[in-house]
Amino acid sequence: MKKWTKLVCLFATMAIFLSACSGGSGSNTPAPANTNDASATTPAPANNGQREQVLFGTGTPGGVYEILGTGMVNILNQNLTDVEMVAVSPAQLQQLPAMLQSGEAAVGIGMACMFERAWAGTAEYAGNAQSDIMQVLGMYDNIYGILTLDSSPYYAVEDITEKTVVASTATNLTTIKQLITAAGTFDPEKVDYRVMSYAQAAEALGDGNADVIILTAYPYNGTLDSVASTKGVRFLTVSDETRAKHDELYPANTMMAVPADTYRGQTEERWAPTIYTVLYANKNLSEDIVYEMTKTLIENVDEIALTHPSGAGITLETTQRYLDGGIMKLDRMHPGAVKYFAENGVE
Repeated sequence: MKKWTKLVCLFATMAIFLSACSGGSGSNTPAPANTNDASATTPAPANNGQREQVLFGTGTPGGVYEILGTGMVNILNQNLTDVEMVAVSPAQLQQLPAMLQSGEAAVGIGMACMFERAWAGTAEYAGNAQSDIMQVLGMYDNIYGILTLDSSPYYAVEDITEKTVVASTATNLTTIKQLITAAGTFDPEKVDYRVMSYAQAAEALGDGNADVIILTAYPYNGTLDSVASTKGVRFLTVSDETRAKHDELYPANTMMAVPADTYRGQTEERWAPTIYTVLYANKNLSEDIVYEMTKTLIENVDEIALTHPSGAGITLETTQRYLDGGIMKLDRMHPGAVKYFAENGVE
């Protein structure tokens, strides 16, 4: 009898346990979902939480474009939720149009004159037009500096001869040829030009392996500042005649002045060609991404300027000025950028 009593108690206990495990209803119906569970009320992202990667071409090592571009990438990644910008640095800046054309990069910073040659397939891009590249926004006016060491026998652009070793990026070869053409001192095709990055050019000047270098000088170039502080440099002057001839021949790159005291030992303003910096994108980059990217950069200009002073130029006014001056053209702008600027009175 005791044996049967124990069995009954055991079965009763099991029944109570199973009833509790079934949700207390005594049926096979699942318990209702917890409506406080965020995963039940917030739909999962369409891309399963993965941000779309967009490659952002900056500039060559040590150059302003690399520093500024990296800062822009950081700002974009802090503010965009569906896109992850990844900075890529070309070995030579002149490679960037081809990178955008081929899809090796989707966005990139560049000189308007260089990208114009790439788009048209002229000069260094002869026979290889990069027609899938579109303008996004105007960034800043970039004034060059033509530099030598304090101990150098060179004082003016007109002192450069066929025996002068000039160093800078491949893209800046065009700029130095234009200067020599305007000066009329010798055949610019005979210039002894060594292609290297800004950092390498500064090192070559300091080591005596280059006589003259051409670098971005204004608004500011940390590489130039470093060599000016450690080695001592002198900005070459440009005569009024050369300047007038240069601006007549090359109106897209008219000369502007680097203000006095921008760098150590530079007590007077120094004139040099100006290039205009523009942000570009491949035409296949989505309109939504370009719109949000443009909006984010314009709205965070103060933070970008903390990365590099030139970032302060990323404004509605700069793009409007570039459009008014023919540096940018509405029919060559990416639709996402056109949409944003139209909403903000730029046309």
